[in-house]
Amino acid sequence: MRPPTAGIRVLDLGGVEAAKTMEFLRSIHRSISLTGNSLSDNFDVVLASNVGIFFALALFLEKWTLEDCKHHLRRLVRPKQSWIRSWSGTINFGKALKWELRDVRSVNQPALVIHTKRKLLSNVMAQSEADSTSLVELQRQYARRCDCLVQYNGGPISRVLVKQMTNQLISSLFYIELAATPTFYRSPHACELVLRCRLTPGAALFGLLLRLCRDQAYFLYRGDELEYKRIRVCEENDLKACQNWAAFERPLQVRAVSPSCEIDIQIDGDGIDKIQRNTGHNISNCPYRLEHLTSEVDTAPAWPTLRRVTGYGEEQHTATAQRASMHF
Repeated sequence: MRPPTAGIRVLDLGGVEAAKTMEFLRSIHRSISLTGNSLSDNFDVVLASNVGIFFALALFLEKWTLEDCKHHLRRLVRPKQSWIRSWSGTINFGKALKWELRDVRSVNQPALVIHTKRKLLSNVMAQSEADSTSLVELQRQYARRCDCLVQYNGGPISRVLVKQMTNQLISSLFYIELAATPTFYRSPHACELVLRCRLTPGAALFGLLLRLCRDQAYFLYRGDELEYKRIRVCEENDLKACQNWAAFERPLQVRAVSPSCEIDIQIDGDGIDKIQRNTGHNISNCPYRLEHLTSEVDTAPAWPTLRRVTGYGEEQHTATAQRASMHF
């Protein structure tokens, strides 16, 4: 689920060795480790190239599991992407692994982009040439904040980077909404917020809250205050409410001197990951300028800043989790 005030979680998937790409995806899924939560539930935008196209179509179009993908790896062959020229074409990864590209258009979520040698094919944009001009135009059309960029284009898999990425994915499950529109009749204004979670009531939400409750995780938050305030992410009553199919919400109040106030909310590093002590993990779209939060309307899909890091030849590898404000 991607609410209007939540940011964008991006998967940029490539590589030429299917087994290595499969290993990377399994590492991400194991590290998230939420019952009933599929890998595809964690991303809003998917950019696929090379063998990443197979996994994008299998996981996000066909809704296969990672075990389903593993079963088909032995029959996987590398397609000739130069043949993919339009939506009327097909892409064939081997026996019983053939897709009509026009079927991609039927996918509602996530925003899926297939990046071939010649074309950009997507369910959220018109077909275009795969050049830098098209990528810049995409950025203009779908400019929103990127919470987390999970990127793999082949090469060695770093456990540390995988952990950093999954920590950011978990913290990005939480987002804020305004409980009341600020008036600023007085300054500073006591701004009322509500913290929510993307996960709907069920096993995944209960597992997440139980983990954060046991680890005594805290939200660190502030507006124009000098110091962070602290509040437990989850109490026993939250777990009981979740068992009764209640959605997660936590009321907060911050001080705002003006609409330009930046609301900063993090999950403390000790609570979400004991290894990364003294490191806060920003929740979705934070820091969030109050005037943007007030006027936020979900009008378009998002697009991440696209980066290519060289140094590994054809099978380059970048695995980073980042959040950056997308302004074009």
